[in-house]
Amino acid sequence: GSETTKPEIVIGNYIYQVEEDAPAGSVSLPVSLSRAFDSDVTVEYTTSDSTAAAGSDYTAAAGKLVFKPGEVSKNISVNILKNHLLHLCHIGYP
Repeated sequence: GSETTKPEIVIGNYIYQVEEDAPAGSVSLPVSLSRAFDSDVTVEYTTSDSTAAAGSDYTAAAGKLVFKPGEVSKNISVNILKNHLLHLCHIGYP
């Protein structure tokens, strides 16, 4: 039969150390599901300040990832404005 319990959301490295002399750029946060699902799975995400501040250290990001049936991995891209230790993301089902 079809499983109805949603899979667990797993976020990869969500703490990044950006080197002091590194230029601005971006980081890719891997997001995966604990298992494939037989229908679309929508995951909402938002960055949040911790040791870094949106607007001065990184560009705030928010949105939705849609995992199609059988997909188990996606990425969230976050723009880095300057060096900092970044603790970036909160993630969950809508």
